[in-house]
Amino acid sequence: MLPVVLVHGFASSSNDWSYLAAFLRRKSLPVYCVQYAEAAQTTTAVIDLSQQMHRLDAAIRQLFEEHSEDFQHGFNIVAHSQGAVLARGAIIKLGLAALCKVHVFISLAGPHLGLRQITEEMIRISYEMGHPAHAPVVKTFMDRCAQEVAKGDSFIPVRLRGGVLKGFAPIFLYRPMDQVAPVGDFLWDLVEGISKVPGARANLEAVGEYWFLAGADDAVVDRASALFEEPVHGFPPPLVCMEERVHRRTVAGIGHGDWLSPTQSKVWQEHLLEPLLNAWVNNPDGSVKSNISEGATLQRMASLSTISSDPKERGKVSW
Repeated sequence: MLPVVLVHGFASSSNDWSYLAAFLRRKSLPVYCVQYAEAAQTTTAVIDLSQQMHRLDAAIRQLFEEHSEDFQHGFNIVAHSQGAVLARGAIIKLGLAALCKVHVFISLAGPHLGLRQITEEMIRISYEMGHPAHAPVVKTFMDRCAQEVAKGDSFIPVRLRGGVLKGFAPIFLYRPMDQVAPVGDFLWDLVEGISKVPGARANLEAVGEYWFLAGADDAVVDRASALFEEPVHGFPPPLVCMEERVHRRTVAGIGHGDWLSPTQSKVWQEHLLEPLLNAWVNNPDGSVKSNISEGATLQRMASLSTISSDPKERGKVSW
């Protein structure tokens, strides 16, 4: 079985994967929950995104060294929200998948086109799950941003990047929905500027399949961003070439944090196990082996679908 690496998101930690990790292990999948934000959840809010990306890359490479036998045929990634953006960045800019093949990359509510709105849910998560000492300032300025954006000043969060919210991750992932992002922001190299990243296309092609999953009830990341749909100004050539190995799904009844909730085992069964169990690896003797146990079958689902899930008792987790 190919190992699965779980990557947490903003104001979060590897502990938030406990239920999904247990579920996958019951399916005989080796699971590793990486911690790239040290022990404090607040570090995912106040440390530069590029630095977080390098920490994540280093944490996964350490797994390769410590568990080389498990990773000898490659691995799969399941990443939530901000963690999905950082993991994709490590693949594109740092060559993570070129070092050890990623057969399947699954993004759960990742803001790959940015956080394109400032919603009440985003504000609540930002100040409730950050350091208590920072909560009043974060809430005040996030509220102000939301008010000014509503009035038509969609770039005020961008301007605040150099001020009081310097280093605050949600602000650096924010992108106005109606305008092209400023050149040089964190997402630039992963979208518009990807053609200028050395080795980007080869690094992208080191991943077998990309799955972008969005929750229909997500109040933090809009659907187009989570699905990494082609923006109005189009995809650059490296991303266009990757479309043949991209799958997109929207799941009904799922909010931003619900992907990690123990109430969503049906969703995990229907949307995560299919790509994870269908991953293929090459054996040392050159033969091809599937991760699916002999005799097990999974019906192939359409790349884009909407499946209902049980919305009760949603898990309150970070993004």
